[in-house]
Amino acid sequence: MSLDPGTILSIIDLVQRAVAIYKCIDDLPQQMAQLGKRMETLNVFLVSFSAFVKDYPRSTQKQDLTLYLKNIEENVDQVHELFDRYQKGIVSRSHDLELRFRWATSLWYSLIDNSPEKIQAIMDEIEHYTTMLNNYMTLELLRLTQAALKPKPKPKPAPQTAASKPKPSPTQPPQPGANPNARIVTVNPKPPRPTTPNPPPPTTPAAPRLLTPPRSLSILIIDPSNTGRSIQAEALLRLLAHRFPRFPLTKIHSAGFFVRDPAPDSCAALIANLDYALPTFQKPFTPSGAPPQPEALAGVFDLGGDAIPDVRKAFEGRGSRGVRRGLFGYDFVAVFTKRELVNLGKLRKAVGGGARAKVVHLGDYKGEGFREIGVPTKSRGGKEDWEKKAREICTALEGFLRKEVGWVPPVQAVKDGTLAVA
Repeated sequence: MSLDPGTILSIIDLVQRAVAIYKCIDDLPQQMAQLGKRMETLNVFLVSFSAFVKDYPRSTQKQDLTLYLKNIEENVDQVHELFDRYQKGIVSRSHDLELRFRWATSLWYSLIDNSPEKIQAIMDEIEHYTTMLNNYMTLELLRLTQAALKPKPKPKPAPQTAASKPKPSPTQPPQPGANPNARIVTVNPKPPRPTTPNPPPPTTPAAPRLLTPPRSLSILIIDPSNTGRSIQAEALLRLLAHRFPRFPLTKIHSAGFFVRDPAPDSCAALIANLDYALPTFQKPFTPSGAPPQPEALAGVFDLGGDAIPDVRKAFEGRGSRGVRRGLFGYDFVAVFTKRELVNLGKLRKAVGGGARAKVVHLGDYKGEGFREIGVPTKSRGGKEDWEKKAREICTALEGFLRKEVGWVPPVQAVKDGTLAVA
């Protein structure tokens, strides 16, 4: 193995293939789900390290860095093999024995071949070598920064030559018949007297410069039923738009992926006939017009949004909606789980056209923690649980607005505590 961008890109490709399989499996054991998230983080790190390697490593350090990468590659290969075998339900490639039921596969991976201890050991080893590479990058950048800040020695002045010596000022030559002992006066020629230009004609005062209005962006938030999480996200964004006149999202809607909408441009027929990646990715349809869950609305408006009654009233009177063929005409389409992310990818191919929408997983903007933004369980789906869900969605939306839209709330509004949700 050599330390070059091509080698690192091959490891990145292997990581991305492992992540692709991980995203298609809906019922992973906890340890394997954590392993999949670790692969996503490793992918981001290796992309940065690949760009770093192009310019900075010194020849004396390449041997150690190559060793670290080799160990990471071996662990990633194990992870890819693990996810691949789990998805296909194959116990052993040598015996090619397939398990009939998913629960049997899960049990086998949990208790026999890949215990939590073994998976944890893989994650620990990846973490160790990733930390070593990250420490190297930090120290190398520090070294380069110190070298750049070190003051450069001042250049020595060049010795004067005959050509560079200053010439004496011209003197007035002696006149014929003048006293030879008379003092010679140095004559400094006067500079020409500047001519006063004509004053410029009066000009019309420039018009005051107006601030450029923010660009208008649109977003569609999708969950299965359009009665819970998507309603909360839409309400939070509308509260921000109501609070801040220059809010960049001017078109904010939500919809349910498995809501049967009677509109002529409904996608219900296309959705019913999609080739779903897993059986669990398909859910039964619900009719449109269902009211929002009261606990979900209370989770948003009882946190501070109740100060804007018009927004709450509008949501209390609305019904669930399905997705329509123009959904990819929005600037952003936001989802909460990998199931919806995969389903939307298949629907996009079925709808066709060159629509511009960027499909985003809001869980990617939460920071630390589990990526999915799920529904509160039925046994715990009360008001407090939906308040926690509203805070989780609010955190994700703040990250989304900062990263994708380039918007943060004005500092004074944060200091005053006048944001819709604390």
